[in-house]
Amino acid sequence: MAITLPTSELGINGKYRTAWRVISVVLSLSLAAVLTAIVFLFIPAVNDAVKLALDEGGVVFVLAVIVPSGILAAITTAWGIVVLWRATDGGGDGDR
Repeated sequence: MAITLPTSELGINGKYRTAWRVISVVLSLSLAAVLTAIVFLFIPAVNDAVKLALDEGGVVFVLAVIVPSGILAAITTAWGIVVLWRATDGGGDGDR
């Protein structure tokens, strides 16, 4: 028998559990996206390097660098969502 602490109405239990899980996943992923956008848009050296690479490489640069990195980002994002979802599952069965 586990000792439980009282929680508020919006605690991490009951009908609000799924909402808090979704919010935590969305916030963590959006934070990474915002930081990436800030780096690419507001750091002149990075912005200029990407523009130069697109001008010089064109389609080859897009197919060799941007597409594979996008696929890797999608795989990593999906894996991160699964890990975060299971970490907050609270099943207690130990089969993770």
